Amino acid sequence: MKTTHYNQLQKDKSINVLDVLAHLLYHWKWFALSILVFGSYYYYQYAKSPFIYRSAETIIIKTPMNTPRTARISRTNEAYNSISVASEILQLKSKELMRQTVTRIGAEMSYSVAAGLRRNELYTASPIKVSVPHKKPEDSFSFTVTPVGGTEVLLSNWSHGEATLEVKATLGKPVNTPLGQVTVQSALTPGKALPEQEIKVEKFALERMVNYFISTITITQMEEDASLLQEGIFFHLGNGN
Repeated sequence: MKTTHYNQLQKDKSINVLDVLAHLLYHWKWFALSILVFGSYYYYQYAKSPFIYRSAETIIIKTPMNTPRTARISRTNEAYNSISVASEILQLKSKELMRQTVTRIGAEMSYSVAAGLRRNELYTASPIKVSVPHKKPEDSFSFTVTPVGGTEVLLSNWSHGEATLEVKATLGKPVNTPLGQVTVQSALTPGKALPEQEIKVEKFALERMVNYFISTITITQMEEDASLLQEGIFFHLGNGN
């Protein structure tokens, strides 16, 4: 009798797959609506998320252990080598070095185009280069450049001053704008026309970009007690980062 009762309890606790399927089919509209809503939200988030880029380099730290001349004279202890490599890692992550790098390559300037809900960063593929002679390192601003045919472009959507003001400029010639004098130059080969697309130009504060790039740097020692380092950086600027 006890065995029969136990078996009956086990059957009651078990899940009837047919009952579950019948329940799901009965409420199929709600499940389909949930999939549609959450699927649409996921696609929207993906469509507006900027692309993330990664660049990596291998660095060889010059130490007495890997320098032939000094290696022939004496073998330096491991503690000295580890301190040397550690100090080099600190140097690579220093703000001063990053500040010089950002200034040298112009990383505080961003050129992007709209692609659906996403803005794609052009980086070195930008067809134009913008020069603002009187800009300061702490300045930040944005505007759009639209080619209108030939060697002329239209500057508009200013982040400072009169936002609706439209200024027509000739490539290679300075023009007065709400930001001061601005010069737009073509980065394409001579004789090649600019693509007819609106390009958003953004200038970020220097210290903001320095802090941003430092926060994305990863430096790892490739081998234990070795002077080989791998430096990687993740970055995206397309959505106004």
